[in-house]
Amino acid sequence: MTYLSYQSTSFVLIMNKPSLRNWLIDRPSASPESLIVRCLRERGVLSASQIAHITGLARSTVSTALNGLKKSGMVIESSAHHDVARGVGRPAATLTLNPAAGTCVGIHLGLDEMRCVVADVSHSVITEQTIPMGLDYQPQQAAQLAKSAIAQCYEENGLPMAGLLGVGVSVSGPVSREGVVQRASIVPTWAGVNIRDVFGPVLEQPIFADN
Repeated sequence: MTYLSYQSTSFVLIMNKPSLRNWLIDRPSASPESLIVRCLRERGVLSASQIAHITGLARSTVSTALNGLKKSGMVIESSAHHDVARGVGRPAATLTLNPAAGTCVGIHLGLDEMRCVVADVSHSVITEQTIPMGLDYQPQQAAQLAKSAIAQCYEENGLPMAGLLGVGVSVSGPVSREGVVQRASIVPTWAGVNIRDVFGPVLEQPIFADN
């Protein structure tokens, strides 16, 4: 069981951290729960019917999976209805990932700076930090500074490091599915670098690489 504290509100989630990570990671054969969690991760706030339409799951399957996700505390109802088509009667209930379910970090590698953004799984940005890097900075240097920046962001905002689910790293240029930078126009020294191999051992977190 994972106990997380978020903005002075405590929640007990009836699941462990590996389960949360597994649901957030793309897999060829995914469970309905995983598809729903990833759908909400990407879209933010959706109704059950929208989830069924986007994922291709039967409405009955979505309903059953959502019941389990609600009981675990991973999914909660949202007060936002603006993205849901309105019809006659009450608007459909909308759902989102529980902000207390965990946090994610985004790292953007720029020309002469690195940007670190911390957000919860409901898409709310908690804090961000920009680190000056200088031109042609090295991958290992970036990984070490990213580790320090993440630790500082979590400490200053009272966030538990145990709630960190993963880190996304973006660079201007094509990146392979394995996380290798194919071509880096902004930071040439990163061409051919495997982002996962560089950041993974330093941050000790799942790494998601993209452009």
